[in-house]
Amino acid sequence: MAQARITAEGYCDCWKALGRAVVIRAILDYQKATRELRKAKRENKRQKIESCQATIAECKEFLQSKYCRAISGVNGKRILPIIMKIKLPEDYRDREKLIFDTPRSIDYKSIITDIMKGV
Repeated sequence: MAQARITAEGYCDCWKALGRAVVIRAILDYQKATRELRKAKRENKRQKIESCQATIAECKEFLQSKYCRAISGVNGKRILPIIMKIKLPEDYRDREKLIFDTPRSIDYKSIITDIMKGV
């Protein structure tokens, strides 16, 4: 029986996919916290406001970090000014394609493609 081998290239691809998944999660968390912050301010919910602000700060800190770029190849500093314009797929399977496939502009706006390529 042949034993499965992980090549250096395949190994790197797995880490890149994981890095992209982490960046996508940070984008989704930032967007959700921003929407919830607006709602909490309208409803004057102090504890929810503080929670949302903490999440936003944490996501910003991660996206601006060298760690973000190291694990994903994505320049998070370029994402922040446009983060609320980024429309990620709602369906989990479509998000999975964005993580594991080479990003293409067929299903997603070119901005996502550029960001995920780390341009």
